[in-house]
Amino acid sequence: MNEVTTIGGFSGLLFYTGAWLKAIDKIPNWIIPFVLLAVGAVGYMALNGWTTQNAFSGMYAAAGAVIGDQALKQLTNRNEKTTPSVVPPGVS
Repeated sequence: MNEVTTIGGFSGLLFYTGAWLKAIDKIPNWIIPFVLLAVGAVGYMALNGWTTQNAFSGMYAAAGAVIGDQALKQLTNRNEKTTPSVVPPGVS
């Protein structure tokens, strides 16, 4: 297997890890990407060797998982109108 395929598969594993973490109520959503970065880097290095390149490959896999989750949210919720939580100055 080449490295792109390995990173893609590992990204899928991290995607499901993120979904599992999201189901745990005690873990705030803003922490999940950081947990995935750490798990991605350490996990990929554990599987493929303890090098800086493998650490970055694991972080790329985590970024792919987070981007995939956000893209899925945008596709499934694209017709919902939401109001911004912070209103810009001068807009009432």
